[in-house]
Amino acid sequence: MAFANWPQSNQALSRGYSAVASPGDEVLFNSLRPMGGKVTGEQVKPVFSSSGLSSNKLAEIWNSVDRDRDGRISLQEFCMAMNVIRQHQMASNLSLSRTQPPLQPQSPYTSLPTTTSSLLSHGPPSAPA
Repeated sequence: MAFANWPQSNQALSRGYSAVASPGDEVLFNSLRPMGGKVTGEQVKPVFSSSGLSSNKLAEIWNSVDRDRDGRISLQEFCMAMNVIRQHQMASNLSLSRTQPPLQPQSPYTSLPTTTSSLLSHGPPSAPA
């Protein structure tokens, strides 16, 4: 198989696109109007760029799936690229959630005095009339 020399991280992808394709990948690929069953980098650029990944990362992904180096990718290669993009997006979202502090609910009592010295300087709360 032509994918036997892929880097280890892409071995799962070499088994075929049906295992990694999302239901919309084929529809999206066909919307790009492939010629001869392939699309160019210019055709997929808007799709790939909308992923939020850096140009360098997208170029790396392109190079990893364009195995015959013809500057065009087939449906299978497109599905593999989309899967790798989704994996990077999930990893990015996961790392962001680990670095952000958990949201703390805003208490309606945060503006009330909390120490004895605050009570002494402001006096006791007034009684309702």
